[in-house]
Amino acid sequence: MPKRALLLTLALGAALFLFANRAAYRCYFHPDDYVALGRVVATPAGSDLWDLVSLTVAEANPRPLGTLFYRLMDGAAGMNFGWWILAIHVLHLFVVAGLCLLFIESGIAPLGAAAGAMLFLYHSAVLHLYWRPSAVYDLLCGVFCVLSLLAYMKGRWVVSFLLFLLALKAKEVACMLPLVLAYYEARLGAQRWRRLVPFFAVAFWLGLQAAVVWEDKNEEYSLSVGPQTLPQTAFFYFRHLFKTPALALAVLAFFWRRKDSRLRFGLAAFGLLMIPMLLLPQRMSGAFLYVPLLGFCMAVAAAAERLRPAYVALFFVVWWAWGYAQLRPYRSREFLAGAESRSFFTTLAAHARANPGDRTFAYEAMPSRFHREAMEGAVRYACRRGDAQASFLDLSKTKPDFWLQPVTVLGWDLAEKKLFVLSRDPLKPYPSRIKLDGSTPVWALGEGWKDPEPRFRWTLAKAYATLDRPEHARGFTITLNVGPDQAKSRGGAGVRVFAGEGLLGEAEFHETGWKTARWDLKPAPPGPVVIRLETPERYQMPRAGMAPMGVAVMEFGFTTQ
Repeated sequence: MPKRALLLTLALGAALFLFANRAAYRCYFHPDDYVALGRVVATPAGSDLWDLVSLTVAEANPRPLGTLFYRLMDGAAGMNFGWWILAIHVLHLFVVAGLCLLFIESGIAPLGAAAGAMLFLYHSAVLHLYWRPSAVYDLLCGVFCVLSLLAYMKGRWVVSFLLFLLALKAKEVACMLPLVLAYYEARLGAQRWRRLVPFFAVAFWLGLQAAVVWEDKNEEYSLSVGPQTLPQTAFFYFRHLFKTPALALAVLAFFWRRKDSRLRFGLAAFGLLMIPMLLLPQRMSGAFLYVPLLGFCMAVAAAAERLRPAYVALFFVVWWAWGYAQLRPYRSREFLAGAESRSFFTTLAAHARANPGDRTFAYEAMPSRFHREAMEGAVRYACRRGDAQASFLDLSKTKPDFWLQPVTVLGWDLAEKKLFVLSRDPLKPYPSRIKLDGSTPVWALGEGWKDPEPRFRWTLAKAYATLDRPEHARGFTITLNVGPDQAKSRGGAGVRVFAGEGLLGEAEFHETGWKTARWDLKPAPPGPVVIRLETPERYQMPRAGMAPMGVAVMEFGFTTQ
């Protein structure tokens, strides 16, 4: 294959890649993106550069190159997600081009270089990286690993060392790169071992620090070696490599038997770069294969250079068609999660702009895939302040004095997938009615309430709430959600409602659906009233380990009609 044909092949592959992943530009930020963006807001700009050149791993910013990417993109693109994906894709295509140059520098023919580059260009195992900025750490690590290898092969070991440092500052998997270079010196190089001393020294020093820092930050980063760990992690990654672990092992064994030093170098690089992932059974993701794939694709390139171009072309027609089929269900899931993320953050950001003084936020439910660190990061980024706080609400443990301060409640509606932002002002009265969805004023709920569910909330045997009785209140209503299993096992649902110490009424529902009861009120002065809901017979849900429940309440409160 002439070099001109190689360039045309890469250009066609890049066009197909951008076309296949065009829908990524219409998605939105992943929860881990908010963690990084919150860190950007909470740290001064100069700290990234200092952490980048320092020979220490900062606990607050262990991957400064990725943080710098977020800071630069935030300044350039803001929340225009399409520009973030464009930056990710440009970096990935840059890695593909660098990898192709690496193949050529290793003496691989253009046909093999094209095959290896096309395999790396699109692999379904690393779909996250094409769709999420949060995978930029692996991407940047891949960029500088390729450049470091290329510089080393050209004899520019000082430049290679500096690029290796940047790879380490992107992600810790680069600490295995000195072993890859040592294998290169032993099999393909001139065995100049002294130049590898600084590589190993820095890799050991920063790698050891990173292991300690990450284990302290998150137990998922605890290294584990044992008879169960390695088979578990190896099965996971080999399954992502070829969808069938046995096939992956067969291909690797077949490649290793080939007496080609370049092919074996690629396999050795793949295996060495895989070591950190194999020791982290609690932290596994297909996207982590991105850097080890560099070595695997070199082995493929060395093997493919001896094949007929027609066979190589046929393989990639099947490979890309199969990969695109894997993309379709993934795309649907990303669209749904992205829509929730967009709905949540755009509402939160609009509130933060309109109310710049809000600093204390509280929440219960979260959008899908979100976690507490993501909620805190999103709040800090929306407020553009590192001192903004987001606290998880557990009503059974929340002390009453928590509500004596101004608090902004982030009510995520699990049914409508939208955010309600409610401001708790201790000087304002309690609500007269409560709807148990995202708009619930949770400060009015007392003991006896379970976590929110779509459009309702379960009670325990007794549940309390404080409502403000209007001056012209004429009645009190309550709406329950009676499920089929509850109707079958208990014959329905029943509730007694008390206002203060007086019984307002009781209701029994024997049919499934949304059922409402209403009682007329006796004359009484307006003002705050403690409402108590009691369940005569509790309901045991069929799920194992669930405590007995009371009733599923959708709405209750005073009415003036």
